Amino acid sequence: MTDNQVRVLDHALDSTVFTQASALSLRAPVDKRADAIEDRTMTSPSREEVDAKLKTIETKVDGRLAAIELTLESGISSLKTNMDAHSASIDAQFARFEASMHKSQADTVKWVVGIVLILGTIGLAIMTFLFNNVVTKAPAVVPPIVITIPSPPQAIPDNSSSSWTSPTRKESR
Repeated sequence: MTDNQVRVLDHALDSTVFTQASALSLRAPVDKRADAIEDRTMTSPSREEVDAKLKTIETKVDGRLAAIELTLESGISSLKTNMDAHSASIDAQFARFEASMHKSQADTVKWVVGIVLILGTIGLAIMTFLFNNVVTKAPAVVPPIVITIPSPPQAIPDNSSSSWTSPTRKESR
């Protein structure tokens, strides 16, 4: 042990003695305080005593650290098993949620396609009705009515008395 460590231990022991002395002085009457402090002899511990005390403290600290380490390891391992179990549960919930989302998406697509088809059919029916009934059709060209009345037979004139001559007949004069 170095001299600095010994000085630190001496200072710690002195402060402990001072604290114990002050505690005694608080309990003792005022005139006995000074006597109580003077009666206590303060001796320096030997190197072997300090080493033994340090060894004891080191053993206690090692035991406490081992207990803390064991507690932490058991806590971490139980936390890990809980997280693994919970992780499996979360994975199952996520898979159910994902399946639900796919089903709702498929249902939405079916509804949208159905509505588009229905609206298209209704629109086509309305357009067909409007084109057939609202647009005026040009009347069909009806051939003109021709009435033929037979002409009355004409009398053939006598050539001798009339000056009329038939175009097909040539007169020799």
